[in-house]
Amino acid sequence: MSKVTRKDYVKAIKELNEKLGLDPEVSPKLPVDEMKSALMQIQGLVSDKDELSELVWKVFNSLSESEESETKEEAKEPEKVEEKPKKKVVKKKKKVVKKPKPEPEPEPEPELEPETPSEPEETETVTEPEPDPVVEEKPKKKVKKEKVKKERVLTRIDCILDVYMRNPEIKQKELITGAEGIYAKELEKEENLVAMRAYVGIITKFIEKCGERDIILVWK
Repeated sequence: MSKVTRKDYVKAIKELNEKLGLDPEVSPKLPVDEMKSALMQIQGLVSDKDELSELVWKVFNSLSESEESETKEEAKEPEKVEEKPKKKVVKKKKKVVKKPKPEPEPEPEPELEPETPSEPEETETVTEPEPDPVVEEKPKKKVKKEKVKKERVLTRIDCILDVYMRNPEIKQKELITGAEGIYAKELEKEENLVAMRAYVGIITKFIEKCGERDIILVWK
C-alpha cells in the first residue's frame, strides 16, 4: 500500500464533509495529527453501505494499520522497573580520647617565722556633739478669703423695664428712645437705637404672652 500524504487527508476530509453532512465540518487546514484524530473518530460512524471513494477507504485502512502497529510496539516495550534508591552508608567517626596531662607536683610551702606580739595601740575617745533641740512648728492658720460681691452691670432690659413700669401705656418709639437714653447715659456710651429696638421687640412679645408680673419675676 502506498503512503498516505497530507493531500490525501485533505481530499478525504472534504469528501466526508460533503457526503456525510458533518456538523460541524472538519477543517482541511488542520495539522496532520489533528486531521488523523478527526478521521479516526469519523471512521467509527462510517459503515460499508456508505458510498465513499477508494481514497477515503485507503485513508481509513492506513489509520487502522498505524493504530495496530502502535499498540504492538507498546506491548513489546518492557515495563520499567523502578530502581530503589541506594542507602547511604554513614561512616562512624572514631572518637579520639586524649590522654590527661600529668599534674605538676606541688611546691613546698615556705616556713613562716613566728610573729612578735605588737604593742596595743592607743585609742582616742571621740565625743559626739549633742543634737540641737527640735522646735515644733505651729500650724499656720488658714486665712479665709472674703468673697467679693460682683456689682450687677446695667443692661438694656433693665432700662426697658424701668421706663415701662413708670408708664405701661407708653408707645414703642418713646420706650426705645427713653430706655436707650438711660442706658447710654449710665454707661457713658453712644446711643444704639437699632440694638434697643430688638430688645424692646422681645420684651413686648413676652409681656403680651405672659404678662408684666412674670417678666419682672423672671428678670429679678
